[in-house]
Amino acid sequence: MRGIATFLIPGMSKQVLLVHCSLTGNTQHVALVLKQVLEAHGFSCVLHDLIPLIRGISLRSEAEPLAELTRKCDAADVIGLGTLVDGLAPFPKFCKAISALPKRALQGKPSFIFTTFGNIEGWASATVVNCLKKMGSRPLMALPVRCPENFIPLQAIVPDRDYFDAGQETRVRQFAEKLSAVLGSEPSSWPQVELALWKRVLARIGWSSCVSVVPLIGPIRIDPAKCIHCGACVRLCPFGALEKCPDIENTPAGPPQYHMLRCKGCTRCLNRCPAQAISIPVWRSQSRQQYTFTEVRPQGLPHPLREIARVRHVAPRVLLTLAALVVILVGIALRLLRARRV
Repeated sequence: MRGIATFLIPGMSKQVLLVHCSLTGNTQHVALVLKQVLEAHGFSCVLHDLIPLIRGISLRSEAEPLAELTRKCDAADVIGLGTLVDGLAPFPKFCKAISALPKRALQGKPSFIFTTFGNIEGWASATVVNCLKKMGSRPLMALPVRCPENFIPLQAIVPDRDYFDAGQETRVRQFAEKLSAVLGSEPSSWPQVELALWKRVLARIGWSSCVSVVPLIGPIRIDPAKCIHCGACVRLCPFGALEKCPDIENTPAGPPQYHMLRCKGCTRCLNRCPAQAISIPVWRSQSRQQYTFTEVRPQGLPHPLREIARVRHVAPRVLLTLAALVVILVGIALRLLRARRV
């Protein structure tokens, strides 16, 4: 059995499995930076994209991607989980995908968490920590990474904002250096992940972002004139909301079929369409069509709450307090509804 026992054998190579869930490339970039630093310290690293398993769970065809992830977890000594933050929580079905693993895959293994967010990290890390603990893993450290705000329908383009900040990449490298030092020490001296009390409380409430934002932003629109029928959107949709149009005899295939009830509004299809045939006509998508990770720049990203305060003349603390109160009340209401059903 691999895991903590491997760290007690001097000179034995340790394998780190970096499982990431990335829509636009930011979380994947963090995973690549972690891989680069850890490999420089003698660790063997393997990257794994969790989106195929999330898609499989959505379509009830998760057997193959689940078996692949289980094999990689069995071979790993350390597990790293990375997710984008969606609605202050992990990406929808992220924890469900991890919980679908056999418990032996993570039992007794050290782990760490990294999250990417545009505005507020929320309690995403705490939720993943709870998931790992339930699976018998030992979470050591957590890293929240500030990234460009790229939820296109609600974010108009702002000059010099669509880049990955070099200061945040430095934080990722420092985290990887510290992690390698921790993993190189005796398991008895390993730390426990430290999270703020309010994050732990809200994570316990169990609030998730699985609610679709399509009623808010509107359905996507596929332009038949631009669509090149490459099938990229069908393959990349985490929720199976797009399906290839069935071929009809003597009739060329049309654009993919869109199932609005399955769609969560993650905009991955919009970001990854090579022909830019997908748009969301509601809100501000006309001023900002696509975002994908492109470059790292030395400038620092301004804090979004300060910008909101400057534009709206509202103190950031007031915004945070109001947001926290709303979330707590919604969480309590959901708990009461669950209790009544039971």
